[in-house]
Amino acid sequence: MLNTPVLFLIFNRPDLTARVFEAIRTARPKQLFVAADGPRTDKDGEAELCASARLAVLDHVDWPCKVKTLFRNENLGCKMAVSGAITWFFEHVEEGIILEDDTVPSKSFFTFCATLLAHYRYDCRVSFISGTSLPQTAGHVSSYSYYFSKFSVIWGWATWKEVWEQYDVQIRDWQPLSNTNWLLNTFYGNEYFAKGFKRMFNAIAEGYDTWDFQLFFLNLRNQSFNIHPVVNMVSNIGFDERATHTHTPKAYTKQPVYEITDMVHPSVLAFDIVADTAIFDMLYKYDNRSPTFLRKLLQKIQFRLKMLAKQER
Repeated sequence: MLNTPVLFLIFNRPDLTARVFEAIRTARPKQLFVAADGPRTDKDGEAELCASARLAVLDHVDWPCKVKTLFRNENLGCKMAVSGAITWFFEHVEEGIILEDDTVPSKSFFTFCATLLAHYRYDCRVSFISGTSLPQTAGHVSSYSYYFSKFSVIWGWATWKEVWEQYDVQIRDWQPLSNTNWLLNTFYGNEYFAKGFKRMFNAIAEGYDTWDFQLFFLNLRNQSFNIHPVVNMVSNIGFDERATHTHTPKAYTKQPVYEITDMVHPSVLAFDIVADTAIFDMLYKYDNRSPTFLRKLLQKIQFRLKMLAKQER
C-alpha cells in the first residue's frame, strides 16, 4: 500500500475518471482525497455526468483507505475550484500526490513521487515533482532517473505543504517584478519569451481563469528546482471530440507511459538547459523572423493557458 496521500481532482468525465482511478486503485493509497467542482448550469446533462464521475470513484474503493471528499454543489470554475481543492488537501497532509481526471499514470509513478518527496523533504531548493516528460526531452539524460527544470508541468505531480502555502492565486508578487529584468534573466536573456510571459502573468493578475501558471510563477520566483523524469510516466488523455477547447491530440498528449524502478539521483542540482530549451521549442515555438512573431507567440501561450488550466474538459 502507498503511504503517500493522493488528491484526485475530477469533474464531468466518468469515462476518463474511471481510467485514472484504476491506476490509483492499483497503488492502494492509505489516504485518498477526492475533490470535484460543481456542474455548469448552462450545460445540459452535466449534473448527471458529474454525479457519475463521483460514483466512479466512491463505489470502487475496495481496499483499506481513509477517504475524504470535497464535492462542490456550485461550479467555481477552474481557477478557484482546483486551487481551493489543493489548499484543502494540504490542510490535512504535509506532502502528497495530485492527479486530475485525464492524467493516467504508470504503476511506478506513485513510488517515484513518494521516493523523491522523502529524498528532498528537507531541501527547500526543490519544490515540485512532475511525472511528465515531453517527447523531446524523454531519455536525453539516461544516466539519471530525472532532471531539474524551470518548468512545472502539472500532468501528475507532487509537492509539500510548505511549498503550496506560498501559493497565491492572485500572484500579487508579480506587480513589483513586472517592470524589471527578472523574466529576461530567468529565461537566459531570451527577450521574446520574457515579453510573452510578461503578458501572460499580467493577464493572470487581471483575473484570467486559471490556477496552474500561478504555481509556475511561484517556482520561477523562488528559483526552485522542478523534477521531471527521464521517461514519461503520465499520459494526458483529455484531448478528444468531447473536450471544450482541445479537440485534436498534440505531439505531447496521449503519450505512452514507462516505469522507473531503480532510482538514480543526479549528482548535482542544476537546471538542464538542454531539456528546458526542448520544452520551449515544443510548447512555445515561434518564428522570430516573422513581423507577427510576438502575436503568434502570444496565441500559443493563450492556447497553453487553456490547456494547462484544464479548460479542455
